Amino acid sequence: MAKVFATIPTLTYSTILSLLISIFLSIACSTPGASVVEAVDTKDCYPERETTREWKPTMGTIQKIGTIYAVVSETEGRRFNPCNLEEKWHREGQKVEFSGLEKQIMPYERLSAIPFVLHTITAVDE
Repeated sequence: MAKVFATIPTLTYSTILSLLISIFLSIACSTPGASVVEAVDTKDCYPERETTREWKPTMGTIQKIGTIYAVVSETEGRRFNPCNLEEKWHREGQKVEFSGLEKQIMPYERLSAIPFVLHTITAVDE
């Protein structure tokens, strides 16, 4: 009888922990709403404008305003005109998480959205 149990491998704490981590990661990566952060060219395309605020990741929605596609922040309702928003993001109503630099509006300008340089953008599924 002892020989039967001797052939069954014993599970160590590290083996169990590795198994649990693998299961957790596979579930987390397949969760609806989870997405990969999109790489963005973060070169400052508004070099003549001062940075007025750095935005940490925040929720927003893509909205077409006239001829531009803006990102509207959900927290403050501010409209941003990212100079580096690729055409594949031109989807009215797309929920996103974004970060970047808010740039200065000159005193003589009247713009429909605030100049903005994206650092990250991620699609958010509802």
